[in-house]
Amino acid sequence: RRADALGDRVVFAGAVAADRLRALYRGADVFALPSRHEGFGLPVVEAAAQGTAVLASDLPVLQEVAGDAAVFAPVGDAVAWADVLGALLRDDGARATLGAAGIARAAEFTWEASGRAHLEVYRSVT
Repeated sequence: RRADALGDRVVFAGAVAADRLRALYRGADVFALPSRHEGFGLPVVEAAAQGTAVLASDLPVLQEVAGDAAVFAPVGDAVAWADVLGALLRDDGARATLGAAGIARAAEFTWEASGRAHLEVYRSVT
């Protein structure tokens, strides 16, 4: 089985409580989201908020959500993903830079900010 060959380097956590999820993000060297389709990308924001370097699919929505707080790899290109992930794992400075940028970027995604944005939209159509 492939997962067995990974040993303790990859965590397959299943469903976890919010506090445990934050701890998992904080303990990760990199959070990778190799998604083919996303509606928003909440896991990217969650990982970034914990200062974890993010590698995500180069989907427009993930690029918009993460901005310069993530690196991106092409959807379905396993070689590119391996290259980018390997480079991140070897570069402590890049991970630290992404982590700091992620904390700042995630701070823009608060419920208060979301409420204000929705209120502005509602006011603009009435």
